[in-house]
Amino acid sequence: ANTVILVVATASAPLWHRRWAGDAPAPRSVGAENSRWFWAGVLVCLVLGLALRWTTATGGFWHDEGLQMKRISGSYSVESTEQGDLPVFREASWLDTWFHYRKPTNHTVLGVPARVCLEAWRKVTGAGRADFAEWVVRLPSLGAAMASIVLLAWLGRRVHSPVAGLLAGMLLALHPWHMHWGVDARSYSIGIFSVVLAAVCLVGAIDTGRWRWWLGFGLAQCLLMWASLMHLWVAAGLFGVAAVMVTKNPHWRPRAPQWGRLVLANVLGGLGFLQVMGPNLIQFVQASKLRDPAVEEFSKLTAAGLMDFLSHLFLGLPHAVPTWRDDEPISTWTSLFADTPLAGHALLAAAMLLALFGLIRLGAAHRPAAVVLGAIAAAGVVHLVLTRALDWYYYPRFSTYLLPVVVLGWAVAWVSLGRLAARRLAVAGPLAVLVAVLFFLATASPQLLNLFRHGHEPFPQLRASFAAKRAAAPGGAAITACYGLAGDIMQEIYDPRCQFIRSAREIEELMARSRQSGQPLYIAYGLQSFNRYTVPDGFRLLDDPRLFLRAERFVSDDPRHTFFLLKYSP
Repeated sequence: ANTVILVVATASAPLWHRRWAGDAPAPRSVGAENSRWFWAGVLVCLVLGLALRWTTATGGFWHDEGLQMKRISGSYSVESTEQGDLPVFREASWLDTWFHYRKPTNHTVLGVPARVCLEAWRKVTGAGRADFAEWVVRLPSLGAAMASIVLLAWLGRRVHSPVAGLLAGMLLALHPWHMHWGVDARSYSIGIFSVVLAAVCLVGAIDTGRWRWWLGFGLAQCLLMWASLMHLWVAAGLFGVAAVMVTKNPHWRPRAPQWGRLVLANVLGGLGFLQVMGPNLIQFVQASKLRDPAVEEFSKLTAAGLMDFLSHLFLGLPHAVPTWRDDEPISTWTSLFADTPLAGHALLAAAMLLALFGLIRLGAAHRPAAVVLGAIAAAGVVHLVLTRALDWYYYPRFSTYLLPVVVLGWAVAWVSLGRLAARRLAVAGPLAVLVAVLFFLATASPQLLNLFRHGHEPFPQLRASFAAKRAAAPGGAAITACYGLAGDIMQEIYDPRCQFIRSAREIEELMARSRQSGQPLYIAYGLQSFNRYTVPDGFRLLDDPRLFLRAERFVSDDPRHTFFLLKYSP
């Protein structure tokens, strides 16, 4: 397919690719004066962003991240050997790393760079082929998050002012939603980076018409689609507004060379997409036929889900997080505004209107930039409408690509309001930054502090506790197991000596084995809101205080991922 496309494009080049006869317009850089303080401020944003994300970057893998790890590194499985049933580590093939794709939460775009980082780390440290460090696997996502901060700050400076750019970088560094998904070992961070890169390159292409910007735009389009098929609306919207702006740009006579650059950039992006995602699309279609998402009990876009999306995006705060008995709760929109829901809705509306006002003000300073950001926002709305109308599988995190639009809109809005409030520019800049940060932190600080204090899934702590329990047991042997969802990741990725169990019968078998052998038995479980619904029978035994006593509790940055370690008491 790629060969045919290239042949056709080459053969038809004389029709669309002609030398640009006119002079290129001067770059429209509204706020591009060179100032050291701006780059010093960006460095502060980077240091702050990295410091805030370090706890989540080094925390345990979520369940879906663990599934991703099976394709990046490999996994343990119990196999029969001459010495009995033993856990054996099977390294993942590079074919799996590149192309294993079954559902929208499994993202191959991270696979290759994460594996390269992991292999390099193992070689440098001398670690074994099954060893890993979470931050190393997440390094591509973390790097994309830091690059997004820099690119967004630079874009804000170029299309509006240095203060707006610096404020946009600061707000993105502080945003809890970016803190959370900006380090995830999947595609969300790379998707956000791709949106910023597409905006930067398309604005540059419209301003100057130069090849480097068009080619950068093509690369961003490829990354967008590779990161997630749900970015289709963004990629299509950006191509559409690019075509309109090429047609209406008064500097371009003739228009054919710019049309050629737009088309060729997207053709090259499409070639790359077909190369890395062609087999994945076949897998996705086949998997959907086997398990139709429309009839599966997947998460869907309900009113509660929409509120969670809006609250995360505009307030940096979860809307409502369900908890079960003894889960560690966190502050949410529902808990903070339980007595004053009107105030919560007013803050949400103010944050939304502020972003819209910023985009309108940006249109007065740099119209192409406002059109590009508006297209991304419109694509996000189309995504939500189609998801609801067609009852598609949806989690709010699928829409994290809207973060750069909202953050830059806020930055421009606050700078504009600061200039209205203070006639002197020297006063307006610091005032805008201070007020904007304080306004955002008024709602975002609880979740920001939660993510800063607690890691993701507490698998590393659970693994260490199991190891300590086994070491302290008579003869250095103890029976360890994990019940329900997450037990598979615990056994296959973190601790092959931990058994994955899913029923009351398996618990009773371990209890009998413990009585017969005299070995102590420890069983862990988490994800109560899911496991108590899908595998309820085992909790009849685990909840009985005559059989099991709680030994430890492990707290996550999400109450649903609180884990409990129980000891069997015959």
